[in-house]
Amino acid sequence: MICAICRNLQLSQQINHNVSSAAVGTDEPKQITIHYFQDFGKSASGGCAYCNFIVSAILHYKLTPLTASRISLWIRASGACDLETLSTSGIQAALQIYSPIDQPPAWSSIVHSAELSSTPDSPQAFDFIRSCLRDCEANHASCKIPSPEPPTRMIDVGLPNEATVRLVESVSLPSQVTYLALSYCWGRGRTVTTTTTNIDDAKRGIPLYTLPQTIQDAIAVTRGLKQRYLWIDAICIIQDSASDWEVESSKMATVYRNAYLTLAAGTAAASDEGFLSRQHHAAEFEEPYEVKWQDGNGQPTLLRARVIPGMHTHTDDLDEEDSMPLDTRAWTLQERMLSTRILAYTKHELRWTCLSGSTCECGLLGQFTDPFKSVFSIAGEEEAHRTWHDILERYTERQISFIKDRLPALSGIAKVIQDITQSEYVAGLWSKTLIRDLAWQALDITYALQEYNAPTFSWASISGGVCLQRTNDFQKGRWFPRSTVEAFECVPQGQNPLGRAQGGWITLRGHVFKAALQGSHTSRYHVMRGESKLHISPDTILEEFDGTNQYDVVERSVRRSLLNPGAAQQRAGSGSPVYFFFVGQWIGRLDSIAKNDGYRLLVFLLLGLSPGQKGKYERLGYVVCSGYEELEAWFDPSGQEVITIV
Repeated sequence: MICAICRNLQLSQQINHNVSSAAVGTDEPKQITIHYFQDFGKSASGGCAYCNFIVSAILHYKLTPLTASRISLWIRASGACDLETLSTSGIQAALQIYSPIDQPPAWSSIVHSAELSSTPDSPQAFDFIRSCLRDCEANHASCKIPSPEPPTRMIDVGLPNEATVRLVESVSLPSQVTYLALSYCWGRGRTVTTTTTNIDDAKRGIPLYTLPQTIQDAIAVTRGLKQRYLWIDAICIIQDSASDWEVESSKMATVYRNAYLTLAAGTAAASDEGFLSRQHHAAEFEEPYEVKWQDGNGQPTLLRARVIPGMHTHTDDLDEEDSMPLDTRAWTLQERMLSTRILAYTKHELRWTCLSGSTCECGLLGQFTDPFKSVFSIAGEEEAHRTWHDILERYTERQISFIKDRLPALSGIAKVIQDITQSEYVAGLWSKTLIRDLAWQALDITYALQEYNAPTFSWASISGGVCLQRTNDFQKGRWFPRSTVEAFECVPQGQNPLGRAQGGWITLRGHVFKAALQGSHTSRYHVMRGESKLHISPDTILEEFDGTNQYDVVERSVRRSLLNPGAAQQRAGSGSPVYFFFVGQWIGRLDSIAKNDGYRLLVFLLLGLSPGQKGKYERLGYVVCSGYEELEAWFDPSGQEVITIV
C-alpha cells in the first residue's frame, strides 16, 4: 500500500495533488511532498513504517519542527530521499535517508553510500577521494588527460614520513608523469616563494616546517593519494623573474588541464591557515540513526538517516555565510574552470567536480547544475563567446591583489577561448566580436587607475565589476552592429600575448555626435537629444580638462579622473562637452517586457578627447537607451566618421 504522506520514499509511486514536480537547479525528475510534522506522526501511528522511520529520525536528532512548520520531503529519480525542516532551535536542517555501502540497499533506488567524513583528513575523506578517482578513470572518457606533459617545475613530495620536499625540473622526469595542482588563496599571511636567489636551495630540499600550512596540507593529501608530484604556483614559478612569471603564467591552461587532480583549498583565506584541520558538518551530530530493515527480497539490511548540509549550500546562490574565501579571489576562477578534475575542501564536506559531472560526500550536489563547468566542455564558437561574457561578469566581481594581474589571471581561459574561436585577443576583447564586446558597463564608479593597465575600451582598464548585454538576456534577441572595425592593435607587455598590455588602440567607423552632459557625478549623468533623455553609466569618476582635437585645436573635454588630492580638478557636470559613438543595437524582446515584441536597445560609447594622444579618443562610459524613433534622425547615413579609441 502506498502511503499518501511519504509515498513510500520512492519516485515510482503515483504523484498526487500534494506533490510538486518542480525542478530546482536541475531537470532531474523529483517529487516534493510538503506536510506538517504531525501528519507524519499520524501516518506512523496508522502503520506506515516509512513515516515511523522519518519521525523517529527527527526525534533522534532533536530536530522537531517549530509549531505549524512544515517538512519538505524530496524524492529524486537518482534515489536520493531528503527532508528539510526548521527545528525548535531555529536551525534549518536536512536529513538524508540511505543504506550503508556495506549492506544491501533497502530498496533499489535508495542512496547507497559510505559514511560522511568528520574531518578533511579522515579515512572516510580519503575513501571518498579514491572512489571518485576510480570511477572517473574507469568510466569518464571525456576526463582522460589528453597530454600529460608536466609543467616546467614541480614539487617532489617524497615519501609519507620525510621531513623535506624538493623542487624538481620536469625535464629530468619521465614525460608521462602525473601530478596534482593546488588552487588556494595566498592571503596576507606568511607566504614562501621561489626566487632567483633561493631556487638552488629549493632543489636541494625544503623543510616542511618552513612552508605555510595550506601547502603542508596539500603535500599531505598528495602523499595520502600515493602521488609523487605537486604543482603550486608560489613554489614552481620564479616569483621575482618577470620573464619566468610571464612564460609560466601563460601555461596555466595546460597546467590545470593536465593535472591528475586539482585540490581547491576552499576554506583557507590565507596560505598559513590550512584546510585539513577543520571539522566537517558530520562531526557536529551524533552517529547516523539506524534501524533494521528488509530489502525487496526479504533479506535483512539497515536503513539509516543522517544530517547533511542543506540544499541551499549546494547551489550557486550561496548565502554569504556559506561562501568560501577561495570563491572570492580572481586567480582561482580560472584554476577551477581549467581543471579536468577538482576536489573542493568546503566547510561542510568534500566536493568533486570533473568534466563529466559533480558529486559530494552526501551525493546531493549531483542534483544541481554546476555553474562553473570546465571551459574544456565548450562546444562551438558561439558558446565560447557567450561563456566568455559569463565568465567576465563573475571574474570582475572577484578580488585581486594586484590590478596589473587583471588580464594575466584570465589568460589561461583566454587561451582556451582563442583555440576554439581562432580570434585575435585585444586586451580582454576578441577580434571576431569586437563591436559586441565593447558593450560592457561598469558596476562600481570609482577613480581611474593610477597606472596604465589596458586601453580604455577594455574592461581591464577599470578596477570594478562589469556587466555585458548578451543574447541570452533577450527572447529571440539579435545584435546588430551599427559601426565597423577599421583596424586595431594590442601591444602585450612581456612574453605572454594574452597577459598584460602596454598599449593598444581600435579604429572604428560609425556615427558620432557631440553633446553636453547634464547632472553630476553625485547624481546620474544624462544627455538630452531633442525630447529624448539618454542616461549615462560612466566608467569612472570624470573631470574636465583642455584637450587637442584632430584639427590641432584645443577644446574643453572630459577624461577619467585620477585620485590626486594635491591637484586642482574640475568634476564633469552640466555643460561638460562629450562625444557619443553609436556602437549597435539589440532587437528582440526582453524577458521583463514580454508584451513588447519590437523592443530595441541602442548602445553608445561615451567618449572624450585623449589627454595623451592628439586627435584620438578615450572611452568614458556606456549608454544604452530604448529605441526611440527620433534617434534615427540623429544620424545621416553618409555622415559616418572614423575615430580611434586608445
